[in-house]
Amino acid sequence: MSRTRTALVLVAAAVAFVGGLTGLREFDVFHHLAMGRHLLANGLTGPEHFLYPLGGEPALPPPHWLGSVAFYLAHLAGGTAGVVILTGVAAAVTFAIAGDDALRAQRASPGAEAGDGRGGVAAAFLALLPLALALGAWRIRAVSRPEVLGLAAFTWTLHVLRHGGAVRLATLPLVAFLWANVHPSVVFGLGAMALETLDALGTAAGARGTPAGAPGGRRARTLGLVTISAAVLGSIAPGGALATAAGFARALVLSGPTDAGYEVARSRIIELQPPGPEFLLTPAGALLLLVPVALLVARRRPRLGEAVLLVALLMLAVRSIRFLPWAALALAPLVGRDLAAGFGRRHAAPGPVTKIALGLTLLVGLTWSFAYLPIPLSLRAAEDLLPVRAADVLEEAWPSAKGARIWL
Repeated sequence: MSRTRTALVLVAAAVAFVGGLTGLREFDVFHHLAMGRHLLANGLTGPEHFLYPLGGEPALPPPHWLGSVAFYLAHLAGGTAGVVILTGVAAAVTFAIAGDDALRAQRASPGAEAGDGRGGVAAAFLALLPLALALGAWRIRAVSRPEVLGLAAFTWTLHVLRHGGAVRLATLPLVAFLWANVHPSVVFGLGAMALETLDALGTAAGARGTPAGAPGGRRARTLGLVTISAAVLGSIAPGGALATAAGFARALVLSGPTDAGYEVARSRIIELQPPGPEFLLTPAGALLLLVPVALLVARRRPRLGEAVLLVALLMLAVRSIRFLPWAALALAPLVGRDLAAGFGRRHAAPGPVTKIALGLTLLVGLTWSFAYLPIPLSLRAAEDLLPVRAADVLEEAWPSAKGARIWL
């Protein structure tokens, strides 16, 4: 990795870390902390004690069990601040990986990167602009839940599929197994692997009989083995993440039999609602508008599997706000590389004015991603949203209340 790319990736990680320190702002985090504590004390089997509709049923472990344990361990290490810091670390890892992805050229030019080739640092600034906008989408879901750990695994999976050789591809089955214990979103990673395998098979078939045909065929076989191994390991993970994801997909996408409880929840829980037209006036909307611009200036036609993955994620994002970060993190590195490639062809040696202008544009995009959502930076629980004092009072009164239980 060059010094330029290293420095820019570290800056991206540091900025994302700060952007992820949004305090405890959702009730679900307390369920995850209680679940992690319970699982460490009692093991992975038994009844669900914390969710009222499942009380008494043998529902453990949940599909996010390892994520709950991770956040509980963070709480043991640093209290509330430790939980929030783990979210910030997840953001830093996610955007460091995505930043490195954006600053690399396509696999056809393995030695080139946006910060070193034609266009230099100016092209690197342009490559990181979509990533700065994606941070705004990520902050929509900047909460201390296993989902943010799944986003880091998703970004690593895409990076390896786009740039990794056989050694890094071999890490994907293990990542998929851990991911399947952290969050049901592992299906996104398995889908990306399967689509990349189809693209590799098509490339190998097109190159058959040429010197490039043998390497292409080897990559397709490697990807096939990796995808099958990852699917097998994901399917045996405790908690049934794949089955949970399949059920959610049927309810969200296929609109099967109407579940009155789900419909009520969807009408009241913001993350399950679709984004409105105002979405286009957000950083995520600006990122979406950059997609055709990037393809035009790069003169690149997306591969079939790549296009299918991006369209599928965008369709999910249109149905539910919670999927916006997934679509943004899949899109941003590709858009950034295309913008940098098109700029580098036209401006091999940009002047200082161009560099300053692109640097300021990147800064404006980053500022917008922080400012458009009124989420304060904090290491504490949001007292304006969460009745933490009421829980303190109940806990203080608990010893004198015979037989009482606090559901925390």
